[in-house]
Amino acid sequence: MKTSPHGSVSMDVLSLYSINTWLAYVINMKYFSDLHYVWCAPFFTGNARAPIDLTNPASSIPSQRYWRLVEDIKKGDRHSVLIKENIFGIKNGILAKEKAKIITRTQGDEIRSIIQEAQVSDFRPLIYIIPFTKAVRELCIQPHVKERAHPLAEEFVIKELPRSMFDIIELDHV
Repeated sequence: MKTSPHGSVSMDVLSLYSINTWLAYVINMKYFSDLHYVWCAPFFTGNARAPIDLTNPASSIPSQRYWRLVEDIKKGDRHSVLIKENIFGIKNGILAKEKAKIITRTQGDEIRSIIQEAQVSDFRPLIYIIPFTKAVRELCIQPHVKERAHPLAEEFVIKELPRSMFDIIELDHV
């Protein structure tokens, strides 16, 4: 995959894939104007690349993150690394939205309480399928090498993805 000089994804991609939790989805919908922060890859499984060409470690392959989170949910793992990462991400989103005056401090405190009271099952995974349209391409940025799971990983960030620009799949597994 090639990137343009400003770091966006090239046009040879058909779709981007991201794994997010149901709780993060609902919070984004209810409190953040239905704008979703997503890390994504231009493939769902590592099988989409020849083994020699795959530069993404398991932590940045959407299918592997999905099934790991499914196992954590099934086992009721309150120490799940993926759930902890999700909580950290939501809390960072709260701070950013408070700073930007998108939400009030009271709303931020309400979201923090929701996170604290959430059950493990509230972190069930959702698959976001993001058609790679011109509008998505313009929102998509490549994170700095230091932020990626591996320096050569194909990872992309969309900071405010409108709900109208992606589809969601939730498999019946839990």
